[in-house]
Amino acid sequence: MFLNQQARQQLGQPCGVQGLRHQRGNMLVLIVFILVVMASLAIAMMRINASSVDTTTKEVMATRAWFAAQSGADWALTRLFPLSGGPAVCQYHNLSAPSTKMPGATGLYGCAVQVSCTSTEVIDRDQRYTAYRILSTGTCGTDMFQVSRHQDVWAKNLHN
Repeated sequence: MFLNQQARQQLGQPCGVQGLRHQRGNMLVLIVFILVVMASLAIAMMRINASSVDTTTKEVMATRAWFAAQSGADWALTRLFPLSGGPAVCQYHNLSAPSTKMPGATGLYGCAVQVSCTSTEVIDRDQRYTAYRILSTGTCGTDMFQVSRHQDVWAKNLHN
């Protein structure tokens, strides 16, 4: 089923160098299409990567803020109920304790803690005690990566 050159020309099939010249434009269109698809994929991958970096940064800042708030609440409890057995005193309101003043808190660098304490006298079934509410807010990061977390702790003094 091999056709000679004259038969191919009659059937409209290209032959020799002339047929290849007609094919050059198709290859150019195919190359441009592949480049457009590859560029679109590259742009999509860069957007996904940037979004992932933002999400990870915010998660890290949120974790640090949570630990800063927890540290602030623990700090307030140690002053509210000292180990020496002294009286429970809730005198500090809107106390600012940035991480630079927290000894050994290198993981909380760039974080700030706001701690407030309020006391309430409670009578429950003829028993009187003082309830304390410690609200600690940890804030870490700056600008669009700033994150805050809150810790709300209730404690009571049973020795009145």
